[in-house]
Amino acid sequence: MKKQTIIKLLVAFMIAAVIFPAVSKNANAATTWTVWYHTNGGEDIPYETVEDGKYAKQPTPRKEGYVFKGWYTDPELKNYYGGFAVHEDLHLYASWYELVRVVSATTKVPVAGEVVDHSITFSEGSRCTNPRPDCFDICEINERGYSQGYLDDGDVYEAGKIYRFFVCFTPDRGYDYSRAETQAYINGVEAKWWTSIGDGWHTCIWYIDYALPEAAPEITKQPASKRVQVGDVAQFTVAAKGTGTLKYQWQSRKDSSSEWSNSGQPGAKTSTLKVTTTPGLHGWQFRCLVTDNNGTTPSEPATLKVAPKITTQPKNASVQVGNVAKFTIVAAGKAPLKYQWQSRKNSSAEWTNSGQPGAKTATLEVTATAGLHGWQFRCVVTDANGQAWGSAAATLSVSPKFTTQPKNTSVQVGNVAKFTVVAIGKAPLKYQWQSRKNSSAEWTNSGQPGAKTATLQVTATAGLNGWQFRCVVTDANGKSWGSAPATLTVK
Repeated sequence: MKKQTIIKLLVAFMIAAVIFPAVSKNANAATTWTVWYHTNGGEDIPYETVEDGKYAKQPTPRKEGYVFKGWYTDPELKNYYGGFAVHEDLHLYASWYELVRVVSATTKVPVAGEVVDHSITFSEGSRCTNPRPDCFDICEINERGYSQGYLDDGDVYEAGKIYRFFVCFTPDRGYDYSRAETQAYINGVEAKWWTSIGDGWHTCIWYIDYALPEAAPEITKQPASKRVQVGDVAQFTVAAKGTGTLKYQWQSRKDSSSEWSNSGQPGAKTSTLKVTTTPGLHGWQFRCLVTDNNGTTPSEPATLKVAPKITTQPKNASVQVGNVAKFTIVAAGKAPLKYQWQSRKNSSAEWTNSGQPGAKTATLEVTATAGLHGWQFRCVVTDANGQAWGSAAATLSVSPKFTTQPKNTSVQVGNVAKFTVVAIGKAPLKYQWQSRKNSSAEWTNSGQPGAKTATLQVTATAGLNGWQFRCVVTDANGKSWGSAPATLTVK
């Protein structure tokens, strides 16, 4: 390769480095997070990869003798996961409740001055067990009717429904059942009971009505994490269903290791909390305690991310080729703020970091070239929390520039006056000379020789004395620029 060719290539690379911005990684590239499932004794579930802002699949695990209750975000199973969008690595823990399979009743019956305890225990798949021979059985009446002797494997007891069990045995003579004391428990929970006393010779029955404890409110819509600009209002909303009138109490904490405290923000006792953001609230978490007649259920925590705010957006700029265009923003956020201007060839192109002067300040300076016409520029501002926000896009329009303006000309009547311009811009350039009678008249296209070239020729007449002439140049981008006016004096 010849030395002259190498030198030309080096110069071309240097020019390209100045005109075209440096390429950087796309700021909008997708981020992924990992979701791990801890089943707490249930079948294993493999982890999954979730894109930022998407949702975990939440598969339903299985565990023998248990019913799956739901996924929680903490090992203590206090914070229910209701399916909020994933913005970081997430660990989910399975919660279970054991199926009701044990019913017991204890009866104290005074007999001849002594108190005899009848302890009857019944469990899944077994018969009544009692050391006394007069034990008969313990039975159940469920939705499918009378069932004696054992609980079916398929029996599942739901909250809020009443189940009836009864204890039956043939008593010995001499028992005084009028003073009997009976206590009944199902899975350790005391049940209501009433008796049907025989005549001392027949079966004595204790009916035990038992309703499983009502569940606390169910969160049907968890509050979603928010990312807003400083000064804007973030809204967190929860939806729930329960028994009676629901009550709401929003709480907040500085981070996941801090204690929850009741919020004083607007809507703190409604289903929607409104938080006016400040830089200091970045990373805070918010949750809602929902209370009904049966208890209180906390929602999942939602995290607030506070990004910087562009208070003054960059404006479109229109300059002549070779001049400097300036784009400026004003931003607010947690100091110190960092600036990175980006550019792209058009609205469908990717943003890349700019290498122009001031690219890391609040003001970008761009020396206009014909090739930069239509380019767009924006600034990405990053605050001390690492939160970034991009400004609106501003467009650069580059017009032709006159390097030589037409000059005033004085000639004698009958002679030819010449007006000439020199212009630069994206080729090919088009010329159109215009004229007007005086400075207060309208411009009209000239019909003189050379009216569509860089030089206009005017044959002077007495009537043209004081007329003005200018040239409008249009480049290949369709951008036009008019020259300064030049005056013709006819002697």
